[in-house]
Amino acid sequence: MEIKSRVNYPIKRVIIAMQARDEIDLDSLIHKFCILWYTQRVAHVGTSMAVHSWNAHPIPGPHKGVPADRTCENDQTSKTHCQLFQHLLMQLVSLNNLVDH
Repeated sequence: MEIKSRVNYPIKRVIIAMQARDEIDLDSLIHKFCILWYTQRVAHVGTSMAVHSWNAHPIPGPHKGVPADRTCENDQTSKTHCQLFQHLLMQLVSLNNLVDH
């Protein structure tokens, strides 16, 4: 709900207001494309800001703390070297070449 109220709904209100003032024509493919292109970028920035804000706020209660800090403290993942990914990628390419032939 947080993303909807902080990102989606404000964008929707602006698009509806612009349409009501005849500033955009949603029947026009060019307008639709431009609105979609711009809206995606605005939504990406807004979503990034909302996620950062959420991860930086303190949580009260038995599991108190800041989510971003708690994630770092409880990180149980192992670090993987870039060379391992390169090796796996080469194996996949070789396997794909075998399947294609």
